[in-house]
Amino acid sequence: MTETQDSLTGQVALVTGATTDVGRAVAAGLAAREATVYAATESMSDDVPDGCEHVLLDVTQEGDVEAVVDGIYAETERLDVLVNAAEFGRPEEGRDTVVTEDVTRLDRALATNVRGPMVLAKHALPLLLQQRAPRVVNVGSALGPTVGSGAPGYQVSKAGLEAFTAYLDAEYGSRGLLANTAYGPEGDEEGVAETALWLARLAGGGPMGEAFVGPDERV
Repeated sequence: MTETQDSLTGQVALVTGATTDVGRAVAAGLAAREATVYAATESMSDDVPDGCEHVLLDVTQEGDVEAVVDGIYAETERLDVLVNAAEFGRPEEGRDTVVTEDVTRLDRALATNVRGPMVLAKHALPLLLQQRAPRVVNVGSALGPTVGSGAPGYQVSKAGLEAFTAYLDAEYGSRGLLANTAYGPEGDEEGVAETALWLARLAGGGPMGEAFVGPDERV
């Protein structure tokens, strides 16, 4: 059984997309284990779980990303966990194809789901890599770990996010970074959240550069 940390006292986490079902559940779960949790949303009128610090963050804007990471450093001087749960472009009514999907929607999906986590890593890694067991959790598609039809921007960007997980492992795994992708049973938001929270609690020496559909259950 992979070792996880029951108590996160003294650790600091940044969770994007804290208004999504997955982001909210992960932020609440980390806070319940005594981590200092920065729950990021695109509006300060959004609700975040009790016990979390609410921060304003649009992951498509590098200025927002830099300001939030700099603010975390100023307040805590550390970052142990980054959970990329912000997302855009899930299927709406009908089944868009690459021919029918609006380009503005396509661009937003790519910017939010794969470029955003890359920009966050650019600014957060200098803090993360100072810690003993730094974790990056990329939240994969709620449609499942394979690419199917419909919602091309969403599905392709989520596949790109998993590729970014592999890149992070290749580049920084030797420095102890635990970067992994969280999935769950197809369409099961609670399952995705359970997987993401488990990955966010990994102890040093845990899995790196992998994708999971449940705790200790690899894709």
